[in-house]
Formats: sequence, C-alpha cells, structure tokens
Amino acid sequence: MKTFVLLIILGLSLSTNAQKFSKRDLKVLNRLKFEKNQIETPNQKLQKELANVLFLQKKYKTNRTFSDIFTTVGVSSVILGTLLIFQNGKNKGAGIAQSLGLDCIAVGALNIGVSIPFRAGAKKRKRERDALIKKLQN
Repeated sequence: MKTFVLLIILGLSLSTNAQKFSKRDLKVLNRLKFEKNQIETPNQKLQKELANVLFLQKKYKTNRTFSDIFTTVGVSSVILGTLLIFQNGKNKGAGIAQSLGLDCIAVGALNIGVSIPFRAGAKKRKRERDALIKKLQN
C-alpha cells in the first residue's frame, strides 16, 4: 500500500514539473525557428531555457511597444508645435498660438527622450534572446 501511494505521489510530482506551452507560446517558438522535437523534449533544462526565450521575447515586445507609442506621440507633438509656431497670423491670438507651439515642442521632445530607454531596453532584450536561441540551436 505504501509503495502504491508513493508511486502516485511520484507520478503527480512528475506531471506538475512537466513544462507545457500554450498554443500561443508554441506559435512564437515556431516563428523563432524552433523545431517541434526541441519544444516537446522532456529535458527540464531545455524547457526552462525555452521558457526564458519566451520571457525575453515578451519583454522585447513590451519595451518596443512603449518606445513606439512615446516616439509617435512625441513626433506628432513636435509637428503640431512647429505648425503652431509658423502659423501666419497677425490677429490677437498669434502670440498665444506661438507659446502653445513651444509648449507642444517641449512636450514632444520630452516624449521622444522618454522613448530612448525603452528602445535601448528592447534592443538589449532582443540581443539576449537571439544569443540564447543561437546557443540552443547549436
């Protein structure tokens, strides 16, 4: 009876340690040029490395998305500010429009500056991910 219980506990612990990837993760790994036999291997070390590749891929995409958002908002703001500054008008609101344009340029430059660390982080994560993929595929 004790051996039967021990076998059940051992079987449950092995099934909980097994790494199962979701369909989305499998698609990402396939897109990163991993073969099906590499993904479905029972090797725990390889499974952890593949999970690390997926983690680095997610961090890369998140940083790149934030960088793209801040860059887009920054460039749009700079363009709007430039248009407001060079607006030809001799009416009473021309001075206000120019000061608002300068404010838009300042906010745009700030947004572009904020996007730089996100872009650098995305490049770093991509290099780490690519190095790990190269190591796993050799």
